[in-house]
Amino acid sequence: KPPTEIEYNHTLGGDTVYAFEVEVFLGGANEGELWDELDSYLAPTGAQSVKAAIEGGMTLAGNVDFAVVNRARDAEMEQDGTGWWYKATFDVEVYDAV
Repeated sequence: KPPTEIEYNHTLGGDTVYAFEVEVFLGGANEGELWDELDSYLAPTGAQSVKAAIEGGMTLAGNVDFAVVNRARDAEMEQDGTGWWYKATFDVEVYDAV
């Protein structure tokens, strides 16, 4: 997805801030297992944590100054004829100094 928002001149030095939404989708037949798996993506730390993955490599391989995950939201589930679907959205900001 492209940025949801771009803020120019964020600081006196002229930093640019890009806002992104990162979405996680999970599907399967077992509701309990899916919730546990989604919970691991929502956790602030751990091997599957979206926050830890993004902030652990804060410069995103040297491409930006730093990145932060500000919130996880809209964690929800749906059921259809094929099984359960879980999703969550993460709001991420990427800072790039000029």
